[in-house]
Amino acid sequence: MNSSYTFVADLRQQIPDIPADSIISRTLYNTDEVKVILFAFAAGQELSEHTAATPGTPLGNR
Repeated sequence: MNSSYTFVADLRQQIPDIPADSIISRTLYNTDEVKVILFAFAAGQELSEHTAATPGTPLGNR
């Protein structure tokens, strides 16, 4: 098992500006075991219902 890690002190710094009417995603960490993607939504935007090949876990909001 890989013992390395990634620490991000402030997720807001990863996507500082969200253009109006946009949804932005950034991959923060990616290995064979896990992939961490940060999503940022402009006001009024939302994630539509969809299917995915792997399970996801929402962690919070801004």
